[in-house]
Amino acid sequence: MAGCAPELVPPTSQLVLTPDHVYMLVHLQFEANISNMDAKLFKMIIHQAVRSMFGASAGASLCLELHLVSFDPANTTSILRVQRKHAVAFQGALTLCGEYDGKKCRLSVERITSFAPSIPTSRSFFTRFATQLNNNSTHATQTTTTTSAIHTPQSVAPTITT
Repeated sequence: MAGCAPELVPPTSQLVLTPDHVYMLVHLQFEANISNMDAKLFKMIIHQAVRSMFGASAGASLCLELHLVSFDPANTTSILRVQRKHAVAFQGALTLCGEYDGKKCRLSVERITSFAPSIPTSRSFFTRFATQLNNNSTHATQTTTTTSAIHTPQSVAPTITT
């Protein structure tokens, strides 16, 4: 078969899914023990950290994109869902938070991922998270059935290409 042109192989294509949201595992520590820690107070501390970093108006608009998915009061750990494009801003604001209401504290972002089930540190935390996520998505579906856009977290892990 001399003189034949080599057969060209068409390039392969890959579909890369990039979710709009990421999940953050955030841990809060106070220098002195806080006995009345609940999800509402935890979210207020996060809002205050973001507003102090970015100002009242920019911080308020960023906080609109924040969703507290799950909170574990036993070890003051929560799972937050934020838009991917704002994840670095949230991480910076939370890391630089040093006090709340005159009490020294530390917010640490322990993990950021787009695949929510990879976050939990214990089975009981995962069970609570799955229950809350199911309740939130059921509630979102029931309240937004009249609109055309229902925003639910994507559960497909993105493919990493090099």
